[in-house]
Amino acid sequence: SFALSKSPRHFLHCCARLLGLEHRSRRGLIGVDFNGRRVNVRCGLIGFDVARTRELRDTRDVQVLKAQFAKEQEGKTVIVSCDKIDRLSGISLKLTAFESLMRSSSHVWYGKLVLVQLLRKPYSTYASAKLLKGQQRELDLIHELADSINASYPGSVKIIDPNEESPKIRAAYFSIGDLYLNTSVRTGLDWSPFEYVMCRETQMNPLCVSEFLGCSRVLSGSFSINPWNVDCVVDAVEKALQLSSSERVHRLKRLYQFVANYDIDRWVHSILADVWAARKDSKEDKDVGTLAPGLGLGPDSRFLRLEASCVYTHLDIPEVVEKYKRSSRRVILLDYGSAYAPHSLVGNLQVDARRYGARGATPSRPDQDFIELVKGLSQDERNTVFLLSSQEKSMVKEWFSKDNWEQFWANLGVTAENGCFYRWGKPHWESLVNDLDLSWMEKAHKVLRTYTDRVHGTYIQEKSCSIVWHYADCDQDWGAMQARELTDHLEDLLENHEVDVIPGQCRVEVRPKSINKGVAVELLLRSIEQKKPVDFVLCVGDDRSDEDMFALIRDRQRFIEQENCAVYACTVGLRPSHAGYYLSEMAELRQVLKALQDKSISANRSYSTTDLQLLDRHTDSGRSARFSPVAGVRGDKGGRTALEGLLE
Repeated sequence: SFALSKSPRHFLHCCARLLGLEHRSRRGLIGVDFNGRRVNVRCGLIGFDVARTRELRDTRDVQVLKAQFAKEQEGKTVIVSCDKIDRLSGISLKLTAFESLMRSSSHVWYGKLVLVQLLRKPYSTYASAKLLKGQQRELDLIHELADSINASYPGSVKIIDPNEESPKIRAAYFSIGDLYLNTSVRTGLDWSPFEYVMCRETQMNPLCVSEFLGCSRVLSGSFSINPWNVDCVVDAVEKALQLSSSERVHRLKRLYQFVANYDIDRWVHSILADVWAARKDSKEDKDVGTLAPGLGLGPDSRFLRLEASCVYTHLDIPEVVEKYKRSSRRVILLDYGSAYAPHSLVGNLQVDARRYGARGATPSRPDQDFIELVKGLSQDERNTVFLLSSQEKSMVKEWFSKDNWEQFWANLGVTAENGCFYRWGKPHWESLVNDLDLSWMEKAHKVLRTYTDRVHGTYIQEKSCSIVWHYADCDQDWGAMQARELTDHLEDLLENHEVDVIPGQCRVEVRPKSINKGVAVELLLRSIEQKKPVDFVLCVGDDRSDEDMFALIRDRQRFIEQENCAVYACTVGLRPSHAGYYLSEMAELRQVLKALQDKSISANRSYSTTDLQLLDRHTDSGRSARFSPVAGVRGDKGGRTALEGLLE
């Protein structure tokens, strides 16, 4: 939570520039997804203790001081101000502007206007009896300027030194002030304007506050001034002092109502409400518990808030290999696109291709290592390997050409454009859904063309059943801002069409609701299960477009009811996902595929004469075993054949 509106903007900007994280809005809160958790960002001024200020204002001591000060300044218009002794408080600028006001309007204000400047110790020396050297120099300068003004206009400036200032004296002066003046050049949180408002709650007197004051944006109705512009300050003060009673009520009513209602209790409840709203909305609050596993030790430790119903488990490679070894019908689903490009992932952070001068929509061609892994897995008759891509059919067709892959199509399938087209076991491509309604594409294209003309570096990618607007090559901040506006625009325009508007990594895609990777995977699994039940599923992806596939794998009733089915839905990079497992980087995925390939090769190899000779020596040493041309090797009492035991 930040007090100043510029702070969350800078925070989100740093997240985008340094970590490559795009912020999104959810349930009215803006945030980023990082390390398996949602980090929400809010901006809200810290609450003001209204009850305590009212109580102080109404005490007998303050009322006595108020009467005393009012008698001293009887017949005069009082401008009050309270600042820390700091050059950033702009007190010297305030005195300069006040002197200019008296000089230009002495015929009006001579002997009738007084500036009461209360000085407070900075927080760095609040408990100290002495000021620092720099603070003492600033105090001397303030007194010098005040003495100079009083020499020309006697009694016009009254300085209350920090040793004299107290909450009671401050409340008393605020209670008789006709105008509050602040000219700070850089101040974060300052409650003095709020205290003044509460002390003048019934009269609704005006305020002139610096535009550089942290709380100036919530002081609606006050006069905003640039302290460096003396004429601006003088003009604002004169206008504020000349406001009629009706103009004050009209201008300041909302300000006084806001300050009176925005107490510290309300602020705390607002914080707690936003913390509660940050919970993941997958289930009702009453049904969901929370876990907070600790990471690290000492001052570097931190906690990740995770839903008790969700599992964020690092994929155990030996366990996966063991389940793979014991299974007889396997399905391996791999999202293929930019995910397997060498530059795509560093740890769990997505690195945009634009940083390397590449077009954001053009992923790398499959490298030789990945090709060998896929071919090795496809040669095992118990496996069905499916590569799911969001790229165009022509590009996927080029990657997996007929000449190089013809012998593997029996156990290898490929999809393009998020499952709209697929090839599996046949020499030609097929369409997932026939007779798609694409009447919406012309409307969407016109809107995308408008945004492309507006944002330099963006371009449109047209596919057979979808259309994508890419902004990887333009300014990141401007592109992301336009993408959010475009998403809202398309959702309103295409509300009556059966399409989804999907914001992604430096892109906005529009596609039919009936086309996604989840639908394609369901069709594949049904086809395989007509012959034999599936008892091993490995599903891996690294993009938001893979969540449909993960959700299907997680919720599929047949997998839930089947006892001996090993299902692993895995995302690359720890992030909020429907997948129950994660891998930290693409190198780990290649390790998994390599281990599965090696297990398939060892399981399918033919036993040679040398193997049998080794077995014969082993049995001669005392274990009884006999070969038969028909039965092969007779098993031992444990049920394993001697050959299997030796080879293990």
